[in-house]
Formats: sequence, C-alpha cells, structure tokens
Amino acid sequence: MANAWNQTCRMKRLGPMTTPEYSKLWVRRINDNIPGPKVQARNEALEKSLSESQKEKGELKDRVVELEGSLRQHRSQNSVVDLKASLSKIEEMKSKIEELEAALRNCEV
Repeated sequence: MANAWNQTCRMKRLGPMTTPEYSKLWVRRINDNIPGPKVQARNEALEKSLSESQKEKGELKDRVVELEGSLRQHRSQNSVVDLKASLSKIEEMKSKIEELEAALRNCEV
C-alpha cells in the first residue's frame, strides 16, 4: 500500500505522463548530484596535496637559487686556481728564458 502511495505522490509531483522507471531515474539523478562524504574527503585530500606540492615547489626554488650561488662561487674559485696555475707556468717560462739568455751570452763571450 505504501508503494502505491509513493507512486501516486511521485506522479502528482512529476506529472501524470511519467512512468515509475522515469521516477526512479529522476530520484537517482538528484541523489547523484549531492556530494557525498567520499567526494568531500577526496577534495580535501586533493587540496592538502596541492598545498603540499606548492610548499615543496617553493622549497625547490629556494634550493635552486642556493645551488646557483654555490656554482658561481665554485666557478670563481676555479678561475682563481686556473689563474694561479697559469701564473706559475709563466714564472717557470721566465726563469727558463733567463737561463737560456744567460747561456747564450756565455756562448757569445
């Protein structure tokens, strides 16, 4: 009896042209549009994941800036080392030139 009463109420609400199958589909469609606790929990988890990703992105940007500074410093230190090595080679060549010039003067005398 209750089922017939529910059907009668639905027909009054939706109109006399609807069928019981349509009524069931209509109720399901309405219920599917209501966000359930699973959807809300998933949205909250996604929002949390997004905020963590944004935080991690900021930390990575800071790390990149730090590494770029370290690289510049390392390159400048290497340049100084290379310059010192070049200077020592120049000093060695100067001393060899002086020795060769002295030997040449001795041969001329």
